[in-house]
Amino acid sequence: GVDDYVNLSTSASGALNITGNQLSVQAWINLELPMPGHAQMIFDKHNGASAGYSLAINTAGQLEMKINGFTLASATAVPTGAFVHIAGTYDGSFVRLYANGAQIASGALTGNVASNSGQVARIGNDNTGTALGFVRLIDNLAVWNRPLTASEIVGLANPGHYVQTAGTTTVNGTLTAPNGTTISGGSLVGTGTVLGNLQNASLVAPGNSPGCITIN
Repeated sequence: GVDDYVNLSTSASGALNITGNQLSVQAWINLELPMPGHAQMIFDKHNGASAGYSLAINTAGQLEMKINGFTLASATAVPTGAFVHIAGTYDGSFVRLYANGAQIASGALTGNVASNSGQVARIGNDNTGTALGFVRLIDNLAVWNRPLTASEIVGLANPGHYVQTAGTTTVNGTLTAPNGTTISGGSLVGTGTVLGNLQNASLVAPGNSPGCITIN
């Protein structure tokens, strides 16, 4: 849309008024050219000054997250003309931005998110007016009161892609991953079958596979 938005009318003091030092926001977005000449709000629970949090596309087309009085923007613009998975996280030490599963910006920040119980949350526009409408499409937006891990974000950006960064995955039946399996840490063991392309940088028996691997 151009001026459509979703007003979450009971969210002023509810679960979306996050006041701890951890959060994540993710969505699939589809931008179009030309850019509208104003920032485009994806999710807004910020008061416009120094409390709350938001995720938006700024006037340069960059992904931007605000937490309290802190702003982090990506160095390059988000691609247009196709759906892109975007996410912003805060873990109490760093704010991080992601596009299509890859980290594109990070910045140091500490402290809790200041309460913004004065405004409700909005999807697709700013929560104090209608000047920052998102032009085109937002889908599958979600908010967590914890930081998503890098592997979780890769999984959200690549449905059907199994990612392991540590620990042990035991397959005694069948692990089906139509978009592939990535093992970057830990080990993959068992007596079952992994269906899908396998990228391996860790311990796998019997080894790398161009397509299908059977664990013996």
